[in-house]
Amino acid sequence: MTVEAAIALGVLVVVALAAMGAVLAVVAAVRCTDAAREAARLAARGEPDRGRVVAAQLAPPGAVVEIGTRGDDVVVSVTAFAVRPFPFRVSGRAVAATEPGGPDPAAGVAAATGLLALRRCRVRRRAAATRAGGSDDAGVATVYAALAAVLVLGLAVVGIDLGGAVLARHRAEAAADLAALAAATDAALGQDAACARARTIAAGMGSTLRHCALDGWDALVEVGTPRAAVFGDSEALGRARAGPVEPP
Repeated sequence: MTVEAAIALGVLVVVALAAMGAVLAVVAAVRCTDAAREAARLAARGEPDRGRVVAAQLAPPGAVVEIGTRGDDVVVSVTAFAVRPFPFRVSGRAVAATEPGGPDPAAGVAAATGLLALRRCRVRRRAAATRAGGSDDAGVATVYAALAAVLVLGLAVVGIDLGGAVLARHRAEAAADLAALAAATDAALGQDAACARARTIAAGMGSTLRHCALDGWDALVEVGTPRAAVFGDSEALGRARAGPVEPP
């Protein structure tokens, strides 16, 4: 193996490991977001201990779950290491409106979340090296390595962008779920008050309320969560519907 080939191999390994680490970080961030959402739901119902248990099951191993309050809202933060043993952390955050303890027309609300299907494409990379007998191939390995590095880097950019889209979609759906629950809880106060409550919850999760309406006792919301996009839209949308299990 020539010096150029050894350097090229090292570059490819570094690029591949960086791409793999980025993908694992996105997966960990998605798990933290889902864990924070479920913990916030349970804590808003008055079950913070159960919320911690559920969050610990959904989050990556060793995640730290913090449950606090901000006014009438429950704030949950889940933080975990993205890729051990490296000291890089990812986190998920959720805000939920505290459900009233007494009877309420919107008690027993249940959020309807969208289902996200992710197709994972397996990319196979096959490298072939040919050597002509007696010919001088000095520098060829460097050229091949540069081309391979560009290819791997391009695939990494596409994969990271796709992962960012998935993460933003999860955050948008989590914000929509909890905003719809908050709006349904205040449905008896009218659409303006209910939607104002939903807007506060969505803003607390870094999202913007795009649409809010009451359909009887049900609340229908749509929120947008910004993302740094290389391809596609720069905002992920999440929709949810929440209302009483049985009409009052």
